[in-house]
Amino acid sequence: MNHVLLSRLDILLPFFLALPWLVAGIIGIIWLTSLNTTQNRRLLNYAVLVLSLGVFLELSTLFYKFTIDDAYISLRFARNLASGYGLLFSTDGSPPVEGYTNFLWTVMQTPLFILKLPDNIILHSIKLVGIVFGIGIIVVTYSLIRLVTSDDAVGLLGALLLAAIPQLSFWAIGGLETTMYIFWLLMGIYIYLVEQRNGKAHIWSMIFFALMALTRPEGLFLVVAILLWELATCFLKRNKLEISRRIRYLIPGATVFALIYGVYFLWRYSYYGFLLPNTFYARSGTLGILQILRRLYEMAPFVACLLPLAAFAWFGYFRSKIRNQEKEILSVVLLVLIAFSFASKREWMPGFRYELPFVPILILFSSVGIHQMLLNNAEGPTCQWRSYVTKLGVLLCLGMFLLYPAVKLQRSTHYTDELNRAHVTLGKWLRKYAPKDASYASWDMGAVPYYSELPLIFDIAPEGILSTYTTHKGYDVDNFLSCNPSFIVLPPESNLSRKDGMRAFYRNSEFRENYQLLFSFAMRENYILTVYKHRAVHIAQPAIDEGCVLAERSFTDAYSDSSR
Repeated sequence: MNHVLLSRLDILLPFFLALPWLVAGIIGIIWLTSLNTTQNRRLLNYAVLVLSLGVFLELSTLFYKFTIDDAYISLRFARNLASGYGLLFSTDGSPPVEGYTNFLWTVMQTPLFILKLPDNIILHSIKLVGIVFGIGIIVVTYSLIRLVTSDDAVGLLGALLLAAIPQLSFWAIGGLETTMYIFWLLMGIYIYLVEQRNGKAHIWSMIFFALMALTRPEGLFLVVAILLWELATCFLKRNKLEISRRIRYLIPGATVFALIYGVYFLWRYSYYGFLLPNTFYARSGTLGILQILRRLYEMAPFVACLLPLAAFAWFGYFRSKIRNQEKEILSVVLLVLIAFSFASKREWMPGFRYELPFVPILILFSSVGIHQMLLNNAEGPTCQWRSYVTKLGVLLCLGMFLLYPAVKLQRSTHYTDELNRAHVTLGKWLRKYAPKDASYASWDMGAVPYYSELPLIFDIAPEGILSTYTTHKGYDVDNFLSCNPSFIVLPPESNLSRKDGMRAFYRNSEFRENYQLLFSFAMRENYILTVYKHRAVHIAQPAIDEGCVLAERSFTDAYSDSSR
């Protein structure tokens, strides 16, 4: 009975936390539209913007304990860089592998290790940095909407809508580069439009776009798309003066971008030896009909929540008074970002982080549409009163609809408890008892390698995020076993499908002869880490006994969670 009650309170918690902020913000916007005093409007602008940030911070607090396993990949790279090994995952002298797609985010974490901060302080630090970038996203979205619409109320509405999307708060504290990437993207667009209006060269905007491209590699393709669109529209106008003027604005900025990104590209190519990050080869699918259908299925819940916004955005696009040139650029950015969300093979993480980058641009057009349909001033006191009640009801329903996914996302924070009881615990056990020159092979490349601090790590997942051999030559169990990893962690054979390459380990005679089972950790009831040790590696029996106790405790906790 208590479990049921706690579960129901768990479901209602997001609304108890965020709803007061949302209601107050909506009332503030409606009140704002009814006041004409300049001073009052300015004060209310600040008040409603602060309320928007309040919704975002409330949701960030709700999800705060969530940390994704992949965050530890970047942290291990950053720690090795701070320790003087270079930007690599294994420190035994093996060739470096570019197993990350967030260069700037990874480098940003390096000072935390130079300062020799404890692991928990480092995790809190990157979460706080993600929140700061999330706050920046809301503020820049407000500024961008206000710039293109010349209307404070529309900008404030956009800020509130964006703050009410829980996935943004969820990934602000998830440990990855999501909010940093979106912030550079929006800053680049905002400054690009300001430069365009003022007849200035696109230098500062390209600096921000370069930061975006250094944060995630697809940022390069977005910049290329913007530049190509600008050049194409210039030549279609067939106005020599206009073409000459636009090229004069574009060339300095494009040169600055090329210099910044070019230096980075030459370094990473000479360092890693491949044109693209290894994660691109591992996770990018062929954009065919099956890939599109698969991704549509995965993102369907998020798309369903965005449908009301999309409907308003469609109306806002055609009814807005946004300058055509700016509207076209924003539309190109929106379409390119939507296309990017289809590029990944699959999306196993909660929170739809691949789709988040296009949301602020969608909200820009949605805010225009909502304002056109709902927030125009009515005449007469009776009409105004009814109008305000209608606006409040419609916007409140929309806000609740956007906040509803917070229920599921809040449950996803239990993932961190699962990660701690299996991956983190195993990693710390290896750090304590494994030989200092030992090696580790598994498919999860986050928390276990990070906490184990072992020098040599083998990625034996079929994707091969941290294995250039897998991504460029194919999956080969014999090749992995020829390296004699000290520890191999596999899923139980019963959990592997026939198509899963890791099943071949259990059929391999060398594996059966040279490796012995130590114990198994349960992340959850159906997610087991089965730990094998090479027979040549010596581990004292008391250490094995301690590992067995920890492993048994993980199963007890996993079964306890599943029974709730």
